[in-house]
Amino acid sequence: MKNHAVCQLHPLLLHMAEDGSVIWKIMFIGQDMLVGEERSLSDGRVSFFVISTGEARGLLKGYVPGEWEGSDLSLAGLESTSDTLFYLHAHHAEGPEHRGIWAIDPLQGGKVAWKQPGMSFVANLGSSLLGYTRSSFAGFPERQYHLLDASNGMLLKSFSSEEEVLVQSLRSKAPAEEQRQGVQLPELTGSDGGQGGVERLQHDGVTVSVTHSVTAGHRFSADLELECGDGRRHVGRIASDVSSPYLNYFLLKGVSVYYIKERKELIGVNCSCSPNRGTA
Repeated sequence: MKNHAVCQLHPLLLHMAEDGSVIWKIMFIGQDMLVGEERSLSDGRVSFFVISTGEARGLLKGYVPGEWEGSDLSLAGLESTSDTLFYLHAHHAEGPEHRGIWAIDPLQGGKVAWKQPGMSFVANLGSSLLGYTRSSFAGFPERQYHLLDASNGMLLKSFSSEEEVLVQSLRSKAPAEEQRQGVQLPELTGSDGGQGGVERLQHDGVTVSVTHSVTAGHRFSADLELECGDGRRHVGRIASDVSSPYLNYFLLKGVSVYYIKERKELIGVNCSCSPNRGTA
């Protein structure tokens, strides 16, 4: 008998949002951790959670940097990640523009590894981050760009106004977040005027599809189907009777699919048959 005949899929509930909140965004820290952004539906207040995907256990929950307590957190959020850190932003007091970079170490209980409160994030270049500070000249706003060491926040280089071409070159070479994190995102096919259709992902023998259905009352539901290369399947409804299409609520990393059910539950399903592997 082949091994996969007794190997079953085990969907795991990795995180559930607090009452009155929804899971807004997830990113991957290296290969074995996931950071999520959770938001309150009433006031937009943000908090963060971190999961060890290899062990399927929580490392942080309801986290915000201690110095942010008492601040308006409705416009704070996740910027990017590295192999060991995740990067957060606050917002500029004069508008919604992102401001500040806080590097958080989840393996040190959410310790702030470094911070640059006066700098705004532009791009993750791998070992370095591109950012800018705001200034003014003759009453006109200006930006000065800087390169930071991603591991410790130390300033590596400040660019002069004559180096704008070099700055733009660095920005254009920065990989997209999904590419850098090694995830696959779905594409919508077969959409009609009623906004139905199917989102589909296929990679490494794993096929994931979410079918969007529209009711007579112009409400929406979304049903997920996962099929592993050896024929094992997992199906589930991830949205019921919602007011808008439930798009972009799943992704694939390696042979693991992660999806958000009803905006509240983060589920992980691994197509690997290895008994020693978690959901990533």
